[in-house]
Amino acid sequence: MKQLFTVFVLLSAIAGGLNSASAQNFVNLTKSDTGKTINLDTSLVLVITLPANPTTGYGWMVSTIDSTIIVQTGEREFVKDTSIKRMGQPGKQVLRFVGVSQGTANLQLQYKRAWEKTKAPAQVCNFTIVSNGKYTGSYTPPVKAVNTKN
Repeated sequence: MKQLFTVFVLLSAIAGGLNSASAQNFVNLTKSDTGKTINLDTSLVLVITLPANPTTGYGWMVSTIDSTIIVQTGEREFVKDTSIKRMGQPGKQVLRFVGVSQGTANLQLQYKRAWEKTKAPAQVCNFTIVSNGKYTGSYTPPVKAVNTKN
């Protein structure tokens, strides 16, 4: 019985450690949050997840940002919709931002093709971000895998 209790305690400690290691303070926004004002505490990462289909050439791009208040952290990330099994698979594009100083910034994202500089975007999302200061958390954005094969 003592061994069983010891195993239980160890497994609980490991599970608790994993949860705390992966637990981050995120503010999650979607397209339905367009137009909202978001308060971004120094411990929070702003995560914006928007529908996208990069095989069409379209992607969400930052068009307006006050980089003295907030900055994008990491690369844009695409998450496939695994429920759809076909070429040109749609999914979600994820962009992350953190505060660098206290203040209010307008953040505009445009869904467009990068090479179509003068064409109007297909969609636009606007957010007002109130940053409480420089990000103090420990979040590290995902790193894209590098193909080392020649």
